[in-house]
Order: sequence, then C-alpha cells, then structure tokens
Amino acid sequence: MMILDSFKRNSLTVLFCSLPFFAESYSTGWSNDFSYLQKNYSQIRTFENYLFPPQLENRREYTQITQLKTHSTLILKDGKIIYEKYAKGYHKHRPQKLWSVSKAVTNLLIGIAVRENKISIQDTICSYFKSYEMKFDCKKMTIKDILGWSSGLHWREMLTEPLSSSVFNMLYNKAGYKDAASFILSHPLIRKPGTSWHYSSGDTNLLMAILSQVYKPSEYAVLPWTKLFNELGIQSAVWETDSKGVFHGCCSLYMTTRDLARIGEFMLNKGRWLGKDFFPEDWINHYVQSISPAFLNDPVAIREQIVPSFQWWVNKPSRHKQVLKPRALQSAPEDLYLAIGYAGQLLFIIPSMNMVIVRTGSFDADVYLDTNALVGLALGIVTGKQYAQPIRQTFVPFSIGREYDSPRKYSYNSAGVMNNFLAKEMCSCMFVEGRNEFSCLEQFKPLKSRWQNISVSKPTKSVKVSALGWSAGRAHYSGRYGCYLH
Repeated sequence: MMILDSFKRNSLTVLFCSLPFFAESYSTGWSNDFSYLQKNYSQIRTFENYLFPPQLENRREYTQITQLKTHSTLILKDGKIIYEKYAKGYHKHRPQKLWSVSKAVTNLLIGIAVRENKISIQDTICSYFKSYEMKFDCKKMTIKDILGWSSGLHWREMLTEPLSSSVFNMLYNKAGYKDAASFILSHPLIRKPGTSWHYSSGDTNLLMAILSQVYKPSEYAVLPWTKLFNELGIQSAVWETDSKGVFHGCCSLYMTTRDLARIGEFMLNKGRWLGKDFFPEDWINHYVQSISPAFLNDPVAIREQIVPSFQWWVNKPSRHKQVLKPRALQSAPEDLYLAIGYAGQLLFIIPSMNMVIVRTGSFDADVYLDTNALVGLALGIVTGKQYAQPIRQTFVPFSIGREYDSPRKYSYNSAGVMNNFLAKEMCSCMFVEGRNEFSCLEQFKPLKSRWQNISVSKPTKSVKVSALGWSAGRAHYSGRYGCYLH
C-alpha cells in the first residue's frame, strides 16, 4: 500500500509540475492526454530512461559525457501530446538544426510547386539551368530523377573524409557556398539518370535551385514561409541559403520540436490543412510513401537498409535480386514513414496509429541510437506492451548507394575551408539555436585544431575563425536566413 501511495504521489507531482506546459500547449491547438501517464507509467519510464539516461540528468554540462544525447522528444497521438521532454539547455522555444530532415521538407515544396503548375515532375532540367555550364546532356535528367536521389551525378556524400566530400565542399568551400547549383552541375554524369539510387545532398539542392527559377525572386525569398510554414502556424523556422539566396534544401533548416511535430501532423492529414489541399492528388502516396524506383532497379546489398522514398524513407520490405528483405523497423507498422537527419534528428509518421514521434539530439562516435528500439518503446507507451527486443549497441550500416571516390580535386586550402566550417556552425549554434558560447565551443571542440582561434562578436552577431595566417572564415547572422559565409 505504501508503494502504491508513493507511486500515486509521484505521478501527481509530475502532473502538477507540468500544468504550465499543458496550458501553453493547448494554446498551440494541441491538448494533452494524461491517460497514458496513468495507465502505462512503467513504459514511459523505460522509454525515458533510454533516451534521457539518468546519469546525464544530474550533470552540470550535458555535453561533457560520452553517452546517447537526446535533446528533445515529443509524441503526438490522435492530435494530443502524450509525451514531451527536453534535456538540459534545450526547451520548447529553441529551434534546432534538423540536418537532412530538411530534405523531406524540400519534397513538400516541390509538391506545392507541382500543384501550382509551376513545374512538372517529368520536366527535364534543361529549361531551369540554361545559363549554367553542364558536362552532360540536360535532356537526360528529370525532376523525378533528382527527387528520387537518382540524378546519376558523380557525388561523394559521406563525411568520413570531409575535405574530399562533395557536400562538405558545397557548404563550406567558396566554390560551393557562393553558388551551390553551379558547383553541383560541374560534376560529371557517371550513370544514366533514374537508374541508380545514390543518396545525394547535391540532388536536393538542385531541387531548391529549380524552385528559384520558377518563382519571382521576391516570392522565392519567402517561399517556405508563405507556401507552407505560415499556413501551418510554424513561427520558429530558419532556413539558410548559399550566397545567391538559394536555400540549402539538403540540410540547413532549423525549427522547434513542436513545429517539426506540426509538419508530422500535416502529413497525417495527407497534406490538407484547414480545408486546403497543398499537393496534387496522391502526392504523398506516390512521392512520400513509395519506394524510389531507382533503389529497386539497383538495390543495395545490405540486410538492414532503411528503404528510400523521394527525400523521405519508408518502413517497407524490399526485394534485392531474388531475396525479399524485411522492413528495417520491425517494431513499427509497415505504413510508418520518416525523415532522417544527421546525428539522430528523426520525424516518424505512423498513419495507422494516427501518431507522430519527434526526436532531436546527437550522439558520440561510439554510441548508437537504436531507431527500432526508439519506435518500439514509444509505441509501448500507447499499447501498454513492453519492448521485448534487446537494445542494439552497434551501428546498422547506413548505405547511401554506391559511394564514389572524390569526384575531382576540389580547389581550396584545407585550413581555409575548416575555418569556414567552424565559423558557420558556431554562428548557427549561438545565434540561430540560441545556445551559449561555452556549449557551442564544447560541441565543436573535437573538430577544432589547436591552431584555430575563434572570435565571437555578440553585438554584430558574427563569428571569425583564423589559423596561422590562413584566410579567415567569417559568418554573420541574418534573421530567418540564419548564418552565411562571406
């Protein structure tokens, strides 16, 4: 009896301490469902202990321990918040970098442009890049090819060797950040478009460059807000661009956890909001929830590959040659689809359960986030079932298709590019995410050399990074467009 009374007392403490949050969340249009806290308390604690390890909770500096680091988690069920928690230093008003979750939102903007008859999914890219120099026949490549990560361009995505990575140079090398589209189109075509799947941030940024050609400059500058974010009531979004003002659709979107959950709710509504349809009929079925045809044409021989859609990912089995491979997330229904970002930025949509799960965070190189366990534990909060599978401690290989060698020798001085990287990311950490200087310095400490000096100016909201006389990296904050290099 004493144990039961203690449990009830602790539950009531949690409930009353959370009342200010509940009142505020209702003002966003979401009420809160207390029933899961009451009937499935043990499942909630198990879920929470995995994502927010207790040994982190009492530490002064959250970043100084090698452990799974969840910044925030939110579960939305039937239009109600059933779970929400933030780590030390994070809160519901703080935008966070979504990395490649940005790609999924780029898909939505393409769908809107198709509905508005600005573009057709079958268009070749010729008319959109007339003034750009290309080393291939533009008639061979369609928007659909690019949307399905199958442009066929020679692109090196992985960051294990950043200075030879195409995406790293696109973001931080002057040749890339000055004009991303020109940089991408300078790469040779090595496979027939539409036939070979290869995960590419370059493909995603080409989609954003196409949109910049079909909307007036003044319209394009506010396109994500006027066409999507404002309509959904999303107020926290920041999206960074190259020097020409073309959005980095691949990886540079920031928003709060709640606003990302709102994207999830919008997807549960099949792209309909307040009586308005945003996409062509069956867009979500054909270009969000279906497998990229190029992936099936040229499948990747990895047993646990999460299956790609068109800038999204799906939890479906796939046939590799004569072998039917099971879905990667066995703990979740087959209709689950998701957006994935570097270091564990995750947006799960589960239509059959009318449910959205958001997780933001990071992890150390030797700590693994078991995505299957994350979903299984979250579903246990709703179903009351205990997650019975062991939590995996090793990485599932994340395949990006046939990884290529460096497309060409990029023109740069390595110290200058690393200065640009640190300047840009420090600027975004402090002035977009709103974190303090110490926390940001700790995050990038493993990537900083002893020769680099970081200088932060809070009055001008700028960061300068220099090293032994090499060209300094300079980044400035610019409101809704985040930080830019110059």
